[in-house]
Amino acid sequence: MKLALWHKSTIPNKILAALALLIIALDLFFLYNHDFWLRMIPCFFFFLLAGIYYKTFPQEYGFQTQIQPSIAYWAKISFYIGVMVLAFCLLCLIGFKILQIPVPKYVLFRNSSEFRNWMLAACFFAPIVEETLYRAILCGTLEKIAGTTTGIAVSGGLFALLHFFYGNPAFDNFIAGYFLAWSFFRSKSILIPIFLHASGNAFVGLYYCIAQF
Repeated sequence: MKLALWHKSTIPNKILAALALLIIALDLFFLYNHDFWLRMIPCFFFFLLAGIYYKTFPQEYGFQTQIQPSIAYWAKISFYIGVMVLAFCLLCLIGFKILQIPVPKYVLFRNSSEFRNWMLAACFFAPIVEETLYRAILCGTLEKIAGTTTGIAVSGGLFALLHFFYGNPAFDNFIAGYFLAWSFFRSKSILIPIFLHASGNAFVGLYYCIAQF
């Protein structure tokens, strides 16, 4: 079965794209620092409207277990993405040092209890909620009216802005969203960006834990 996400769709795409941008604005300016379940409420209504009124299916937004092109491909590509993100962070750090710009500092957690809570939130809840918002809903609608490149650019930029609002202006957060959006389109499944998001956060958390304690 051909999925509408990757082909020309007959639904009123502009309406759904406008609704997706409205939901993202709501998340960016009002809900980003609230409980994850509260941030998922607009997602629920979006998919309810899209499914009942516009007759779309979850697969059209990447909710499927069939991953393209293969699991082996993503096992290899995940490593390369990690290397590129680390290289970007290193270049940013070097650039800040050369220009004598203070490197942004932030606190993820202060003790083992906060570490456990942070890992649960960052490696489970956040990837599910944010990939649903910024990849499934945002990329899934923008691709239909503006193309894949625009979907990647807008999703990556807004994802970086989200983490600036979080008070977590780490270098990796300003590039990760673009890789996550690309992986969504390449894999045709939300599962890959969720996995990459969770893996990246786990690496950051463990590195911070070792460096701090």
